[in-house]
Amino acid sequence: LSRYVGRFETSRHVAGRATRLVGVCEASPTGLLRFLDWMIDVVGLIGDAPFDVVLNRVPGYSGARSELVAHLQEVVGGRVNSFVCVPSDQRVTRAAWDGSVIAQGPFRKALKGLRIDEV
Repeated sequence: LSRYVGRFETSRHVAGRATRLVGVCEASPTGLLRFLDWMIDVVGLIGDAPFDVVLNRVPGYSGARSELVAHLQEVVGGRVNSFVCVPSDQRVTRAAWDGSVIAQGPFRKALKGLRIDEV
């Protein structure tokens, strides 16, 4: 027990050493609040490292994407490098249960917006 570290200490250490951070936010009012709470802690740890946000399971109705991104931009300003909106995709649930790679579809197509190879 003496070697037990504080809650989230490992996550804080990893974030502090990151050269790039990708935060994932569930696209719901509750998910947005939880993400902003998490982001407040993380921004102070990552220094100038690029920070990208993936909005997961964005609803298909019009305006959802722009409303979610607008709320995040209002709070974080220019701190975020990019926002990527990922729609709900049953292939993700299926792959999680099957322990397999996610098949081509809306989820994988949306993640190409992260441009991971550019960093």
